[in-house]
Parts: sequence; structure tokens; C-alpha cells
Amino acid sequence: LHQKWAFASSNFILALLAIPISFQYLRKGGMAKSVMTGLGIVLLYWLLLSVAASLGRLKTIPPVLAGWGPHLLFLLIGTTLFARLHRLSE
Repeated sequence: LHQKWAFASSNFILALLAIPISFQYLRKGGMAKSVMTGLGIVLLYWLLLSVAASLGRLKTIPPVLAGWGPHLLFLLIGTTLFARLHRLSE
């Protein structure tokens, strides 16, 4: 149940993560790097979601952590990268 509620925020989280990464690679001159990095991030995100869901179903970790953990981790990473991008642009 927690994973269903948390999954609704995944578009916002991935967009928050993708914006600083795409600007970073566009400055360095490589659209292909941006696309490949984006695909890698999405695959890593999906892998973490799957592992957390499996661990939650096995009751190895609490269901709240299984549902919200990967989302909060990527939200923290995206917020950090976005803040760093904002500081670099000033």
C-alpha cells in the first residue's frame, strides 16, 4: 500500500533529478551522455524499488521504509544536485 502511494511521486522525483544532470552534460557538450545517464538513473531507480518491495514483502524491512525509502533517497539526491546547480549558476 505504501509503495502505491509513493509511486505517484516518482515523476516529480525523477524530473527533479534529471534537470541538473541534463544541464550538467549539455554544458560539457553531449546529449547522448544525458540520455544514457537518464536511462541509467531510471534503471537504478526501478532496481531499488524492486529490491525494497521484495524486502518489504519478506518483512525484512518495515513496509513504510520499503515503500518510501527509495523515493526519499532519490528525492534527497535530486534536491542536492538541484541546489548545487543553482549555486553554480550564480
